[in-house]
Amino acid sequence: MKRNKVEVPEFSHPHFNIKIKRGKLLPSLSIFTKENVKKLMREADNRLGNDIVVDYDGNLKMLSGEMCKDKNLYPVRIEHWQAGNNYVGKYSNLCDVDRTYRFLLFGWLNWLRYGVSMYVDYIEEEYNDEQKLLDEINKEMN
Repeated sequence: MKRNKVEVPEFSHPHFNIKIKRGKLLPSLSIFTKENVKKLMREADNRLGNDIVVDYDGNLKMLSGEMCKDKNLYPVRIEHWQAGNNYVGKYSNLCDVDRTYRFLLFGWLNWLRYGVSMYVDYIEEEYNDEQKLLDEINKEMN
């Protein structure tokens, strides 16, 4: 299609981005624990793809199968676990639970600080300490 003698490509569907941003008021917040992460990972079905996310109140949720397509609706999410990789489920040794917990804490801290939805697949070296993350989260919540 031509507009003012400039070639403009036609898109088969509209394109837009949605950015989730936190308002000024903090919700009734809680801090999830490593045991919460471990429990969700253990209960997940390894036959399906899985995503662990944090909702707006600081609660963890495991999204499985078709539900994974909704992960971008949550303020904090980490990388996807493919079906059959044994990172989750009743036969998993849960070798990824410590890293997963730190990633979720880091994402939650950044959500509290900046109010911007976050996908976490890397954290800076200084945030590898769980206690430091928890201390900083507590500061942000108070």
